[in-house]
Amino acid sequence: MRGKKILYIILTVLHRKNVKGGGLLVYDPRLTHFVFGKDAEIILNGDLQIGANSFGNNGRSNIVRIDQGGQMTVDGHFKLMYGADVIVFKGGHLRCGKNSFINSDCKVRCHKAISIGEGCKISHDLTLMDSDAHHLEGDNHTSEVIIEDHVWIASRVTVLSGTRIGAGSVVATGSVVRGTFPPCSLIGGTPARIIRSNVVWSD
Repeated sequence: MRGKKILYIILTVLHRKNVKGGGLLVYDPRLTHFVFGKDAEIILNGDLQIGANSFGNNGRSNIVRIDQGGQMTVDGHFKLMYGADVIVFKGGHLRCGKNSFINSDCKVRCHKAISIGEGCKISHDLTLMDSDAHHLEGDNHTSEVIIEDHVWIASRVTVLSGTRIGAGSVVATGSVVRGTFPPCSLIGGTPARIIRSNVVWSD
């Protein structure tokens, strides 16, 4: 705990205008890079660990970039494993629920609003984005993404704008997900569909 507090103090000194709240931020300063725009904030209502589960010098850096007016809110203990690549664009809001994690090599792109619920287990190579970024026929499809509580997302999943994944759901490996899915759904495919209803999963 002492080491965590020292790291948190170092970060708040370097970025005292950008980091708020009473939680702890734990990371390896050799491998983690923060970029803050004007009025950008990380709000720690709980602890955030970046680069978790990394052993030795594996060459995997972490990037957290929050542009002007953007926010990243952490509600309880949340982990981003090694190789995290997170961008919150101007005015966007990324909310991270307690006792959830995203495993290694994720890419998160928050243009407007992304919410990850409590108790979510998200595997390797996630791509999570609430916008197509570029316009096609005048629309970049920027729309909020909501991952409700206790959702298990397997490896190499892409979650696209306008998606809502209901609580207790499971998303199969390699799926491309867009749309609204009710609670306790087994979701899979490209594009994803409901494979089975009323599923139950546990750690």
